[in-house]
Amino acid sequence: MNESLTWKSFRPSPFLYLLSLAALVTAIFTSTSGRSSAQVGALSISGVIWRDDNANGQKDQGEPGIADAEVRLAVAATGGSQQTAKTDTDGRYAFSGLEQGQHQLRLSPTISGMWIQTYPSRSLVGPTTIDVSLASGGQTLNFGLYPSAGLPKFTGTAWRNAEPATEPTVRALVEGTDCTLPTLIPTDQPVNSFGLKVASNELIPGCGKDGASISFTINGTTTNETVAWRRAPIEQLPPGTVPSVPPPGAIGPPRENIQRIILTIGPPFAAYSGSVIDASTGERLDTASPPRFPGVDAYIGDTLCGSVPGYGLGGYVVVPSEQLKPGCGREGVTVRFVVDGAPAPEQVPWQPGLQTRTLTLSNAEVPAGVFRIVISAHSLNSPLSRSATGFDTLGQALGTLTVLANGTSCVQVDVAARQRDVVVELGRAGPPPDCATEGAMITFVDGRGIQLNARMTLTKGTQQRLSNLAPVPPSSGPSAGTSSQTGPTITPPDTGNAGLAAP
Repeated sequence: MNESLTWKSFRPSPFLYLLSLAALVTAIFTSTSGRSSAQVGALSISGVIWRDDNANGQKDQGEPGIADAEVRLAVAATGGSQQTAKTDTDGRYAFSGLEQGQHQLRLSPTISGMWIQTYPSRSLVGPTTIDVSLASGGQTLNFGLYPSAGLPKFTGTAWRNAEPATEPTVRALVEGTDCTLPTLIPTDQPVNSFGLKVASNELIPGCGKDGASISFTINGTTTNETVAWRRAPIEQLPPGTVPSVPPPGAIGPPRENIQRIILTIGPPFAAYSGSVIDASTGERLDTASPPRFPGVDAYIGDTLCGSVPGYGLGGYVVVPSEQLKPGCGREGVTVRFVVDGAPAPEQVPWQPGLQTRTLTLSNAEVPAGVFRIVISAHSLNSPLSRSATGFDTLGQALGTLTVLANGTSCVQVDVAARQRDVVVELGRAGPPPDCATEGAMITFVDGRGIQLNARMTLTKGTQQRLSNLAPVPPSSGPSAGTSSQTGPTITPPDTGNAGLAAP
């Protein structure tokens, strides 16, 4: 049977349109419903930072919030700073509009010097970074901080038998209990430097009590020194960069209860540090332009007992007792100083311990007919890379220095191994005549025949210091009277004493 099919147009009813629209909306909603509010930036982290006066990790009644503390929030994946917030007067902070994932919360590094974290984890070296995982809603994270600014802090240098104790491990003990809180030491300090704080009884039971005796050890050996434990009220400490006292509970400027001390093992010794004044100008040499740090020798009688190549650079002139060096320190003797080869007017009685002394660089001792040149031992002992130059010090590389006047050789000195400044005097009558001629041009040639860049004018009755030991630039060429011999160029390290200066 043949049947014919007839096509007829189909027009859906309005009811079907509504069903289709509902299905589309449902599909869209279903596809986005899996994205929680966390993924579109609706999560938060908030909390309180409080002053934990008894360091028990709990916010007890009467312990206030810390105002104006900076909190930093970073995405853990990048570690980059994302947001910062400061606490209000009650110590509250908040971050909102965060996304799901791993975050890191930390307090500002400026807090580390004044506060020790007691909650959510205990850290005796300052606040730590807290990892926070956000999934939904908001999270609360509180911080307890114990005020450590008033705890006694000691910085200084450690010595064994009047020699620096290299990279010392120093511990502080209160009546036998190790109460050491480590602190950071700047990298530019001497190799025997140390720094530490001494804990209170709240932080480590048995530690700080006013008047308790603190003893120290260097690499496990007890030192000669003891001091009393004293807490200083924060408001009595000198401010850091902000000259104001912080309100109660506020972070405020950095303040620390710092004492400078020398720790010693073995027989006693005296140590001197300070600055040098130019007698002719009254100017402090370490603040001059350019700054100068003269070499200083310390004598008892005719015995050289100590020296330092750059007085005022952070080092000490150490004068040991006669137990360590015969003829040196003992009760009743006097220490005299020689600055850049010239006796200083200052003389002091020898007594153990650290002393601050301002010394005077004087030209009064230079005879009227003499021109004195002081070659800096500090510059000669500047370290070099042996692998790059074949030498350990600049003095070794130079070998010798020949002093010339108007191109005529006057004197040659060995500078390869010098622990003290080298003093050269010109101007006295005698051959060759140029070496005694007022106004003669003074130049220097090292043991390889290479001319130094330094030049002086022979001026009788004065003294000049040679600290710039750099060679003449290759384009300048040698001057008259110098050898054309060449050698590897040795560039001296910057010693801070560049150039020539007449005292």
